[in-house]
Amino acid sequence: MHELSICQRIIDQLKQIAQAQSATAVTQVTIQLGPFSGITSAGFHNAFPVAAAGTIASDATLVIETLPLKILCKDCNTKQETSPQQLHCQKCNSTNIQILNGDEIQIHGIEITS
Repeated sequence: MHELSICQRIIDQLKQIAQAQSATAVTQVTIQLGPFSGITSAGFHNAFPVAAAGTIASDATLVIETLPLKILCKDCNTKQETSPQQLHCQKCNSTNIQILNGDEIQIHGIEITS
């Protein structure tokens, strides 16, 4: 399960952050996922409790935010948000695009108790 290994790395980061803040528990973690991250929200929600079991984040609430997919049209130089199903410029209809973001998996915020 790909999501489990990602969750385990995130738990490792949460442990480091909590230790640096002298926290006794992580109560909430907010994760941002891009549509091209290769991770599904459902898979992440299933894997997180398994990875967090027995750790400082074992009782943490998981919040997942989906980030937009942003592209740059190389023909008309327009930056825009789009969906994975519409990988073309909405202004000039070109497919000569550069993906600017959308593959992120990142911790956006955590709540801790001391």
